[in-house]
Amino acid sequence: MNIRWAAWKSEGMRIWVTDLKGNGRSKGTAFRDSTGQAKMQKTHKKMPYSLFLLFNHEITPAQESDARRSLGIQRIIDLPPNLKTLWRQIPPDLNEINGYLAPVKSWLTSKAVKNDYVLIQGDFGACYIMTKLAFEIGLIPIYSTTEREATEEYKSDGTVKLVHQFKHQAFRKYGV
Repeated sequence: MNIRWAAWKSEGMRIWVTDLKGNGRSKGTAFRDSTGQAKMQKTHKKMPYSLFLLFNHEITPAQESDARRSLGIQRIIDLPPNLKTLWRQIPPDLNEINGYLAPVKSWLTSKAVKNDYVLIQGDFGACYIMTKLAFEIGLIPIYSTTEREATEEYKSDGTVKLVHQFKHQAFRKYGV
């Protein structure tokens, strides 16, 4: 079994592991054998997949339904409020945001396990950094595709009011 050490803190801790080929996940209890080798005692059947949200909006019922149906998602995990604010309000005047995103990267690395999905949408640079991290730690980064409809309303003062409506269509994997 391949134990993710980033999520394994002490003996007796409940952990999720994947086999070396990345096929399925199991739940168990971590321990070290007499040689100090990390081991796991399997306690349950395969674990469900999770969807982590790095997303500027609230997930819609259509997106949630599609994630459960098309991706086999059982749990949807949103950023904690403080990190959600950080993700949604990336300062436009920062020349580099890698350090700014450190708390989000730490949260995702400590909570997600191999083959979990992560919905990444928002600031282009932040999406790039987090998608790269997701691939590095074995997650499946995705984004939502939408059907867009725009209507224009011409005002008497010469301005144009442009209204966009978006409707979720499907999830697409980054890099495919």
